[in-house]
Amino acid sequence: MVAIRAVTHFSIPVSDIPRNTRFYTEVVGCRHLSTVPRGDTPFLDAAGTCLILVKRDPPINPVLDDHGGVHHSFAVANEEHKAALDYLRAHGVEIPLRRTGKVAFSIPTVRC
Repeated sequence: MVAIRAVTHFSIPVSDIPRNTRFYTEVVGCRHLSTVPRGDTPFLDAAGTCLILVKRDPPINPVLDDHGGVHHSFAVANEEHKAALDYLRAHGVEIPLRRTGKVAFSIPTVRC
């Protein structure tokens, strides 16, 4: 068996590279690492894991509640949870409360 030590990167399909780069850097707090020379694939640091935004034609997920199990999530400290939710809401992010008590969010107005 292979002994995996960490996740090195994951990719997120998005329809608007500049908008999503701004969202993940300015709102979520990822740090921009680089963008491939042709300008359509930014690499971001998400708390030590590389997040790659990959351009795809819309609609990427036409039914928001039907993601087919494909998703990503970020952890915040328990004591920062409410402040993080308030911050995201203040930036126009809709955050529905799931039956499990966990939350999910999507970028407002554009299904990315």
